[in-house]
Amino acid sequence: HEIETELMPATALQTLVLDQLRLSDDKNIHMDVVASAIRSPSEDSTALNALLFHQGLHALVCYRVGHRLWQQGRTGLAYYMQSTVSSRYSADIHPACEMEGGIYLSVGGGVVIGETARVRQ
Repeated sequence: HEIETELMPATALQTLVLDQLRLSDDKNIHMDVVASAIRSPSEDSTALNALLFHQGLHALVCYRVGHRLWQQGRTGLAYYMQSTVSSRYSADIHPACEMEGGIYLSVGGGVVIGETARVRQ
């Protein structure tokens, strides 16, 4: 519910996420969860805490949905996801950039990743 808006209610977001993510995204998200649990400076960091509370992980999952939309030519919706995530999590990740799995993203001070960026472990 964190990124729902008047234009995109939570149920529509859930459908969008489930429709867009593929097996390779599932693997990348799994690696992102592990990276968040391991690399987080918090003493009580677990995979469950990462899933529930790490805003950087939430931003990465939304990026992966936006990236799929971008690849399909649905750039308007991809930009909408980017804008919503940027305002909610202070993480401006262009949907055209390429990011591997296993990324730990700390969004406390804001993050900007541009269109031509390639982010690897």
